[in-house]
Amino acid sequence: LQKPLLEVMFKPTRPYTSDMTLDEKVKRTYHSLLKARRVKNRILILLNAFFLGQLINDDITLAQRILQCQTMTSHYHQSATRVYHLFETFGTQQIM
Repeated sequence: LQKPLLEVMFKPTRPYTSDMTLDEKVKRTYHSLLKARRVKNRILILLNAFFLGQLINDDITLAQRILQCQTMTSHYHQSATRVYHLFETFGTQQIM
């Protein structure tokens, strides 16, 4: 069977690098999510929401989580968390 054309053309990458601080990662991912929303690209919206949810839900303290959630609206915080929990088992492969 052939892979879908989108999967062949597009390999999902995080909008941040590993050497960035958590604050920079969250801000860059949040801005990528907003940009994907402006251009109405549903796949990129889901991918960026997943990456944002992953950042604000994994391996950070409660104080860090509260601080990072103040950089975005509560709607995007809730949505990113829900998307992350929905797709966390299979990750980005399920979104694609």
